[in-house]
Amino acid sequence: MSSWLIRSMKQTIVHWGDPTFDEYNKPTWDSNWPEEILARWENRTDKFIGPQGKEELSQAVVYTTETIALNGFLFLGALNDLDSAQDPTTQAGAYQVRRVENVTDFKNTKTTLYKVFLGTKGG
Repeated sequence: MSSWLIRSMKQTIVHWGDPTFDEYNKPTWDSNWPEEILARWENRTDKFIGPQGKEELSQAVVYTTETIALNGFLFLGALNDLDSAQDPTTQAGAYQVRRVENVTDFKNTKTTLYKVFLGTKGG
């Protein structure tokens, strides 16, 4: 695993994990979310296979060593930059996690790198 990539993870990202759904099928997040993590955010378009098995285009790609759940949301910035921390689907600049790939380094030092493809935009 590239140590330069891990060293480049200096951007603050807000992360909401996988939501639960209420009786009206509206996503909700428990009190553990959101959280701030360090990552590398790249605004770029990559092709990837989404959760439904169809080809999609990313809005951004994020690299991190933090575990990221499919269907969560990421926002480039800090918690105090948010309009509302409760619902990322209404937050401008928050993107849904559409695919997560991971690689453990070759020396098996217990460091896992996550490559996250972001799609649907909130707000």
